[in-house]
Amino acid sequence: MNLALIEIDRIDWHSYQCGCGRPAGHVADMLRKLVSATTEAQVSLIELSNHVEIQSFPTEVAPAALSVLVAALGEDLHPEARHKIHLTLYFCLGGEEPVMVDGIPVSACEDTARQGLWQLYRDAASGFGAAALVINRIRGERARLEHFVSRLENPPKWVESWNFKPKDVDS
Repeated sequence: MNLALIEIDRIDWHSYQCGCGRPAGHVADMLRKLVSATTEAQVSLIELSNHVEIQSFPTEVAPAALSVLVAALGEDLHPEARHKIHLTLYFCLGGEEPVMVDGIPVSACEDTARQGLWQLYRDAASGFGAAALVINRIRGERARLEHFVSRLENPPKWVESWNFKPKDVDS
């Protein structure tokens, strides 16, 4: 059972405006291809930028698309598809401001990303540094992320370039 595909079918995509200015039905097709991709070449053909987010600002369809992407995190994905999902989540979370983009609260994207929090931690521990970037953008997660990194027995390579150093922890 592929939860992401079930989530795609649940959403009325044509009721949303895409970042490219058209109704968002084609976003469903893009997401279907992304979560079903089995090669890096297939993943590289899918560009969610300018559809789900534009220059790190979520579009109207972003919360719906993110619900699919969060569902997909629990699936067996091609590593490049997983990375693209992390980056899309990251860009949709934006920075501290603005709170609203085209009438869409950025917090709606954060709430959706938070639903995949434990899978994001699992991905971060598995070496996906972009997953840690997403976690870091979710309000209230910085201290837990620092603690999490400090407890990793074999920290992945991304930890070396992270902007904090894991604290020594007494066992």
